[in-house]
Amino acid sequence: MRKPIVVTLVAVSLLLSLSLWARYQAHVPQKISYDKALPDFSFPAIVGGREQPLSLSALKGKVWIAGFVFTNCMGPCPLLTGRMAKLQLDLPVDIKLVTFTVDPQSDTLPVLKRYGQRFNADFNRWYFVRGEESDLAKLVSEGFALPLSKNSNAPAASRMVHTTKLVLVDDQGRVRNYYDSDSPESFTSILADARKLVKS
Repeated sequence: MRKPIVVTLVAVSLLLSLSLWARYQAHVPQKISYDKALPDFSFPAIVGGREQPLSLSALKGKVWIAGFVFTNCMGPCPLLTGRMAKLQLDLPVDIKLVTFTVDPQSDTLPVLKRYGQRFNADFNRWYFVRGEESDLAKLVSEGFALPLSKNSNAPAASRMVHTTKLVLVDDQGRVRNYYDSDSPESFTSILADARKLVKS
């Protein structure tokens, strides 16, 4: 009668060990192998709390994380921006955050500044960017290689269909990886990968 109990205990112990190992591996920074150069851009933005242009060349030398939202969004945008706010707290201050609006028609720079204030943005490291609709669309689709579309007939809160990925960009302006903004595992990964790029 004891043998089945012993076998069961061994099996449970093995499964528990494998589970702990998998959890450990998920937190170990992996090699960042993706490497895609972004095209140069220069858009109006809120930088340091003021309205001024932000360009790719101005970000050279800094590791940064990009996110894409629009302020009328009632879906995933507040969650994504909340993740960016958490990154602001958890990452070294020399890692920058860049939020691009995908609805520049509605999101003027004053609107973006108020939106950033709602999330306690430190404007010295977290920038909010607006540009011409066609230029932004080209940067998102061709530069970041992410989907973006617009349904002009839809209500304002669901007009834009866009990615909810966070994008890690290295100090040479190259996309290094994409992360699901709604995934705790991805959030752990982006923290580790961003810190790794700063140290490398």
